[in-house]
Amino acid sequence: MKFVICGYYGFANAGDEAILQALLKQLRLAQPAADCTVLSGDPAATQAAHAVAALHFTDLDAITTALANCDWAVLGGGGVLHDAGGFDPASMLTPDHSGLAYYGGFAVLAQLLRKPLALWNVGVGPLHTPAARQFSQAIVELAAFASVRDAESLEALRALDVPVARVQSAADGAWLLPPVPAAATGAVRPVLGVALREWPAAGAWEPAVIAALGAFQRETGGTLQFVAMQQLADGALDDAALAERIGAQLPHPERVLRTGWTGSPAQAAAALAGCDAVLAMRYHAALFAAQAGVPVVALAYDPKVRQLLQALGQPEQVLALAGLQAPALAAALRSTLAQRPAVAAQLAAAARRLGQHAQHCAIAFDAQLRVAPDTLPAVQPGPAARALLQQHTLDQLHGLLQRNAQLAEMRQIVQARDGLVRSLQQEMHAAVAARDAQLAESLQAVQARDGLVRSLQQEMHAKVAVRDAQLAESRLMLQARDTEVGSLQQEMQAAVAVRETQLAQLRTTNTEQTDALAQAAAAEVRAARQLAGVQTELAVIHGSRYWQMLSRYWRMRGWLRRVLPHALRRRVLAVLRVPARPQRAAEGAALQRMLPRVLPATYDVLCLPVIDWEFRVQRPQQLLRQFVAGGQRVFYAHTTFCSGQPVRLSQLEPGVLGVQLPGPPGVSIYGHIFGAAQQAQCLRALQALRDSEQIASAVLLVQHPAWTSVAIAAAQKFGWQLVYDCMDEHAGFGNNAAAVLQQEPQLLAACQLAVASSRPLLAKCAARAAQALLLPNASDDAHFSVAPARNALPGMRGPIIGYIGAIAEWFDAQLVRTVALARPQWQFVLVGAVSCARAQSLLQLPNIQLTGEQPYHALPAYLHRFDVACIPFVRNALTAATDPVKLYEYCSAGKPVVAAPLPELPAGVYYSAETAEQFCEQVECALAEPAAQAAVRREFAARNTWALRATVLHNSLVELFARVRIVVISFDNAALLAQCLDSVRDCTTHPNYEVLVVDNRSSSATAALLAARSAADARVRALRNLHNAGFAEAANLGLNAPGDYEYAVLLNDDTLVTRGWLQRLLRHLADGRTGLVGPVTNFAGNEARIGVPYAGTAGVAQFAAQRARDFAGTAFEIPMLAMYCVAFRRALLQSVGALDEQFEVGMFEDDDFALRVRAAGLRVLCAEDVFVHHVGRASFGQLPAPDYERVFSANQQRFERKWGRKWEPHCARV
Repeated sequence: MKFVICGYYGFANAGDEAILQALLKQLRLAQPAADCTVLSGDPAATQAAHAVAALHFTDLDAITTALANCDWAVLGGGGVLHDAGGFDPASMLTPDHSGLAYYGGFAVLAQLLRKPLALWNVGVGPLHTPAARQFSQAIVELAAFASVRDAESLEALRALDVPVARVQSAADGAWLLPPVPAAATGAVRPVLGVALREWPAAGAWEPAVIAALGAFQRETGGTLQFVAMQQLADGALDDAALAERIGAQLPHPERVLRTGWTGSPAQAAAALAGCDAVLAMRYHAALFAAQAGVPVVALAYDPKVRQLLQALGQPEQVLALAGLQAPALAAALRSTLAQRPAVAAQLAAAARRLGQHAQHCAIAFDAQLRVAPDTLPAVQPGPAARALLQQHTLDQLHGLLQRNAQLAEMRQIVQARDGLVRSLQQEMHAAVAARDAQLAESLQAVQARDGLVRSLQQEMHAKVAVRDAQLAESRLMLQARDTEVGSLQQEMQAAVAVRETQLAQLRTTNTEQTDALAQAAAAEVRAARQLAGVQTELAVIHGSRYWQMLSRYWRMRGWLRRVLPHALRRRVLAVLRVPARPQRAAEGAALQRMLPRVLPATYDVLCLPVIDWEFRVQRPQQLLRQFVAGGQRVFYAHTTFCSGQPVRLSQLEPGVLGVQLPGPPGVSIYGHIFGAAQQAQCLRALQALRDSEQIASAVLLVQHPAWTSVAIAAAQKFGWQLVYDCMDEHAGFGNNAAAVLQQEPQLLAACQLAVASSRPLLAKCAARAAQALLLPNASDDAHFSVAPARNALPGMRGPIIGYIGAIAEWFDAQLVRTVALARPQWQFVLVGAVSCARAQSLLQLPNIQLTGEQPYHALPAYLHRFDVACIPFVRNALTAATDPVKLYEYCSAGKPVVAAPLPELPAGVYYSAETAEQFCEQVECALAEPAAQAAVRREFAARNTWALRATVLHNSLVELFARVRIVVISFDNAALLAQCLDSVRDCTTHPNYEVLVVDNRSSSATAALLAARSAADARVRALRNLHNAGFAEAANLGLNAPGDYEYAVLLNDDTLVTRGWLQRLLRHLADGRTGLVGPVTNFAGNEARIGVPYAGTAGVAQFAAQRARDFAGTAFEIPMLAMYCVAFRRALLQSVGALDEQFEVGMFEDDDFALRVRAAGLRVLCAEDVFVHHVGRASFGQLPAPDYERVFSANQQRFERKWGRKWEPHCARV
């Protein structure tokens, strides 16, 4: 038996999916061979979840076919007969139908197809309008079987004058499903389940719920379990989004759990069954809780919720959503938790009763299904049903008359087209005759060419004979050379024998030198220990009163330089002056040194850092090296300044260029405020860098607040994306001046993206920045995961407890000393520079070794010698916001880690220790742990690498750049199109773009080219017209194709773009007064054309780069722009409309579009700093001259008719 089922299915609603599950279960029990088809909002999901056929609820043709072939049409269950969401009777049996119109159309269609209709456990009401009440009455009158889910629905039908004697009173279909076992959560008890939905009609009820839930958390210390009963992208139907919003405002978000929609109502039921009580707005959330015996407090947004609680015998547990008060809700929750055992028993009895009620109705439906559908008595529609059917028939007749009128009109159009086709056929026959004459003439020319070819063949045969003689002579010479090579081989073999003897001697010497190196390594360890002692003494000196006095002297000397007049300053400083160290001659010529230029087709990264590149390898170097590996250039500033030259450049490593900006020498950024004069100097230096290195698109990555004023000014001046990488709580470092740190809020407010290394820093950034991204630290896994062949610390016996990192004010030296005294058999190896006086006490212990700062390449050798690695940090504001890089590096080597309980350390990969006693206990646990734990830490490190972090950051950076669609219109210019696409790929530094080639039915060569380019580059795709649509229609097709973009560019296939072209065009469009912008070129019919010094295309790039420097930022207004290359905002199409397609083939659509842009009050600009090479007339040149003149004349007449004025020819630049 075949069934077609209609209801609110396929909309990610747990309650309705449970109803469908129960209905299908009943049908399959009654009819084991039941063939069910469900109408759904998501047919694929419905088919996968319930193993049924599914049709989209708007596919009327498929629905009609399914109903025509079925035995029963089933409507329900759930609340279907209501108009709470509105009601449009005119949408019935149209693709726009929804709600009551959708369900009524299903009933009417079943009646028209003579199929029995069953209303299964439906809910009725509320019905606000007379039309909805009449509609609902008609649906029930058309049913051969009808059951409702509660007594209130039966009363609603009685009020509609429906004969209720034929209507079964049942319960909700979900009661037919067995209870679901509770899900185990491990959460802190008590657990309060929360199932809420959006309902703005009840006013501002969310604050009361938030206050009551907060009171629950504070009073009980328990957990909130949010359960999403429905989760659609539509905000009004997304319970998960509401849970996120409410959960974020609770006092203890760490005690909030969330269960989202996964396609299974059983998961939602299990989550609610595992709670101690449930706060429910959703009808079926209350039902699931009652099935499991969990007490419910219900918020009645709809009468059905109150009706359910009454049926459960719990009417006092319902609160009205409108006017909800927090104290009342909090009191209800307290009472419910206190009375849980008694209430649970009552709910279990009520649930059994309702389940039996639903089962009785199911038995009646089963009996109805056992009757053959063709033997059922015909349903006699009541007055409401007859009126509904008559109205539907009239609507269909009216539509038929309209279609007949349209058909007559179309016949007239077809007849007119037939006449045009006949005239075109006559013209074509005449043209074919002319071509035949030309072909005969061509045949005569070919015959003449054949004679020429024969004479050339004879000449060629003579030359080949000469070449054969020369080849024979060459063979004789080759034989002589072979003899000479044989003698040379014999000499070489003798020389090899001599070299092998020498190699044996060298091996002997190498063995002796290896022994000497081992002795030197031991001496190196002793020297490293001595060096660590010296470093500690140096830290003590830095902390001494004498050093503080000397520091004050140098600060006073710098203050005198800034404050005193020049003449007086020279007299005062004469006493204090220290002779300057002479600069090396190589530094004086640094700016003139030409470095190798690599110009990638992507954005560059300019880093204003927190540390110098040569300092300890940390987050700045790791991230930027990943960008270099991805093809970006990196420009890395120094933290000090240079004098005497505008900017100093140096190659730090391949792909990384060091940049030292102008400023006072000897001053670092940490206590420095940029004055107006130095800021202007820095901007000039950055402009010189931009011009010399051809920087077009760039990300300005700022890593310290000291750069704030320069960074903001540079981003505004050059159009660079400003990004702040907040990697530390800078106030925790003693070398940062307060005035410098006060600039951080301004930097956050100005940046396009703030990147934070930890959650506390993310919260600070998110409060002020437009966008914030959590990007924790990571590991150079390939560097630290492999043990080197030569380990450090030869001869040291374990266990070895190791640390790699700076030994500074955040290092807990006292804890390490205490542990070393308590465990003298353990060896402690501390690898890193010492900068705190407290570390001096560590040198007195024989089982502590301080190695001093070690090069980055040597660190794995130390790390793989450790038995346990440690992070002994003090707890303060600095470390609370720190995500230690060393944890990830330790895990790469698989080492167990004992660390202070810092907030950002992830659980499960380290042993937590706060005191010296705990440290000893946790180290002993780490030493005894199973070997398998090392694999867990290695897997953790492999999931947290700098390469993965850089990918996340790169994707976020690309989104900062506006999305651009480049539409290329092409017709039979495969070679030129290939050059055009190459130039876009190689010269577009703006990273967020796509290329859409609209091909006007070119030859197979163009099609093959586009297929190859689309396969090779995901940014390129093609649309192929079935006819040559001309320029305007093809351009509109590309502009209207699916996809999101903010800016559009129309580009001819006979153009070559130049580096930075797109970024500079967008800069001109940043002015809201500009509507349309285009470049200057070598081929155009108006002022956009300029003279060029090159021939062909060999000098295009150099000419364009020089012009971009000479005319940076300049443009002029122009009457019109030829559309070989124009850029505009997508929003412009909304205000002035698309290209006018009445201009056939091409020409004059550009004049028309420019006039419309200017009529809208916007400027049309020609950018002097953007040059695009244009071959010109590549497509129009394929037209014969008479055809070209005809198209030109016809389009000119169309233009003049449209604008009511004479067209004025374009003028060249004077």
